[in-house]
This record gives sequence, structure tokens and C-alpha cells, in this order.
Amino acid sequence: MFYFFNGLLQFVPSIQTSSPLSTYLPLLAVVLTGMVKEAIIDYKRYRSDRETNNKTCLVWGSRLPLYIDAFVPQKWADLKVGDLVKLRDKESVPADIVVIATSEPSGVAYCSTATLDGERTLKLKQAMDEIQEEYERMNGSGDIEECLRGVKIEC
Repeated sequence: MFYFFNGLLQFVPSIQTSSPLSTYLPLLAVVLTGMVKEAIIDYKRYRSDRETNNKTCLVWGSRLPLYIDAFVPQKWADLKVGDLVKLRDKESVPADIVVIATSEPSGVAYCSTATLDGERTLKLKQAMDEIQEEYERMNGSGDIEECLRGVKIEC
């Protein structure tokens, strides 16, 4: 802002100390450099987002048009609110996920948020007690597919 107002003052002949061009050229160079830098960062973010959105996840098929009672591969970009997603160990998750049940009897899942906040410690996520208990009661083998057969999801 300093260079902008200084450049405006250079148009007043009685207080002019230099050419307005000599004031606005450095300002223009700084602004254009910043714009180019931001454009490069936005393009890199666009490429990263496109790559992430094209990765696949396992989604419970009863919400798909074919109504398959199984987990089917689907792109992250096609994920909808209310979809049940099966996560495996060390899998990256580019969406907000609610833990419904885990293969651990205690219903605990450990999440790393290092890419979001830089913190390397694992965060503890707890499945809802009622759902975890029902999952354990219905299927002691740890296979969520058997537990979900015939379930309809409505949002």
C-alpha cells in the first residue's frame, strides 16, 4: 500500500520527487511475482487433488444402483454423504470419516493427521459403543461384510 499511495503522490506536480513510473514499476514487479507464485501453488494443488480424487476406496454397494451387498471399488471423487467406506491399515483418507466399527474388540482406531497439522502422534478414534457391540455380537469373525448384508443406508 505504501508504494501505491507514494505513486499517487508522484502525480501531484508540486510534491513530485520522481517519476510515477519509477514508483509503480517495483510495485508492479512485486505484485506480478506474487501472482505467478500463487498460480504455481494453485496448479500443484489442482494436480494433487485430481490424483487423490482418482484413487479408489471400498464402498458398501447397497447405495449403488446395482444394490450389491458387498464392498466395491469406487473413486474418492464419487463418494457421497452416508457411504460406508472400508478402510485398511495405513490407508490414506482424503475425506471426513466417522468411525462406525473397527476390527479391534475395543472399537479403537488410530489415525495420523501429520499431513493436516504436522503432528506425528497418533490420534485415538473410538467407534460408537452401541454399533461396535452390535458388530461384535452379530459377527465375531471381524468381517464387516457379513454384518452389513441386507442393510439399507438412508440419509
